[in-house]
Amino acid sequence: MLHQVKNLFSNRYSEIPEPLPGFQTYLSFMNGLWSDNRFLAVVNSGSHESEDLLGWKGLESFTCLTQSNELYDIDIRYAWSQIIFQQNLIDHGWTETTLMRNQTTDKNRHKIIIYLCASGIQLLENKKIEKTPQQFVLGNYWQTIYHLYLLLPIEHPFVLPKLNLEMMADITNLQPPSFENNPIIDKGSLRSERVSQKCLEEKPLVSIITVVKNGEKYLEQTIQSVINQTYSNIEYVIIDGCSTDGTLDIIKKYDDKIDYWVSEPDGGISDAFNKGVNLCSGDIIGILSSDDLYFQTSTLNTIVNEFARDLQTFCFGKCFYVSNKIISSIDADINYVKKINFYMPHINHPTVFMKKKILDKFLFSTQYKYCMDYHLFIRLTKKKIIGRPLNQAIAIVRTDGVSNFFYYQTRKEVFKAATELGTNKVLAFLIYFILITKYWIKQCIKF
Repeated sequence: MLHQVKNLFSNRYSEIPEPLPGFQTYLSFMNGLWSDNRFLAVVNSGSHESEDLLGWKGLESFTCLTQSNELYDIDIRYAWSQIIFQQNLIDHGWTETTLMRNQTTDKNRHKIIIYLCASGIQLLENKKIEKTPQQFVLGNYWQTIYHLYLLLPIEHPFVLPKLNLEMMADITNLQPPSFENNPIIDKGSLRSERVSQKCLEEKPLVSIITVVKNGEKYLEQTIQSVINQTYSNIEYVIIDGCSTDGTLDIIKKYDDKIDYWVSEPDGGISDAFNKGVNLCSGDIIGILSSDDLYFQTSTLNTIVNEFARDLQTFCFGKCFYVSNKIISSIDADINYVKKINFYMPHINHPTVFMKKKILDKFLFSTQYKYCMDYHLFIRLTKKKIIGRPLNQAIAIVRTDGVSNFFYYQTRKEVFKAATELGTNKVLAFLIYFILITKYWIKQCIKF
């Protein structure tokens, strides 16, 4: 057996270390569960040490080599809450290193997340398998991701944790009472009783707005990244522009987790943003597009802690861009005030959280369809309302959004805003010309 394994290592995965001894029990357990491939050896092992867990606790992590020369990253978790069934589209075990890793050498790498479920979790069968849709496998670090749910008792080689009240303290806050299914509701039909209760909590109320139109491809992942936040006092508002695909079905699926949603015609993205701002009750507001998601389940805890440090304006942070299996990281621009008069610096709007009193006063200009955020930030800068850049990763952004699809129109609007409100029109035009030319050259090279 070891000779066969060594032959496999000498081919594609010569950089992988020798098989680890003493894992035969784990391999027997895995081979008894998984029929797609046979596991030959464990080549790496570890454990979960993150505090960013929701409804489960990590037991073991290891990497297996299969008979077909593929790698499987295995996560074993103990689950005590039904909330794990709302996490099947997102694996919050990412690290920045994982997301940024070069994809060329590990094309056949997969992930299996195994939940050993407490008896209180309602499984219709003793075994349940869910496959993460391909569009949700961010950056394709893994070619496939499976979630496997096993109802205890079952024979396994893992040590279950001793749970305490602190581990499960916030779970009840993440299971809000059910509300009746909404039809497409009229503007202003807010669930006032629920939001009023949230406003009375000691923690600041954070309002999250998602604007969507025909966004069924990614919307469910966006919703999950909000409702799975470990920060409990959240108001979630979704503004839909009369979608004709499956968007409304997805919204209704999570109706009991959304404080307010509406589907009606609007005057464009800026108008939809403003509608959401006017409906929000939170002291802090964030806007998450329907194809983006928050980097971790603890992201809103990070934001609230930042505002607790006497922040009265807004903050913004690092983000990851995902496009065609390629991931790049964009840091928050610490020198944005010096650049904003000429072009849009790195203030990525899914990472921005702002005091509601500021957004109420300024709102978004409906004259801008693509760079309404840049127009807002340059107006705030003129009024000496300065934001705080953060070093933390806040959001993951897909680059097939509106501003990237309409690149030329977006750049024209940035140039318009810079010349309208900026201080150096010549420099603004020069930067606009350079960016348009570089983009045009890149498009020509593609063809």
